[in-house]
Amino acid sequence: MKGSTLPLVRPAECCPAIAAVPISKRDADVTSTLFKALSDPHRVRIVNLLATTE
Repeated sequence: MKGSTLPLVRPAECCPAIAAVPISKRDADVTSTLFKALSDPHRVRIVNLLATTE
């Protein structure tokens, strides 16, 4: 069997930039609050357990 050739995918189509648009002050405030809530390792483990259990 001969090998097949796959078409190339341009990175911009496949993986958009994370910070394509500057974050607003409100979004920055909300995000920083979220990270403060997860700053305790116990909280991170609780969130992980909730995310991985059925």
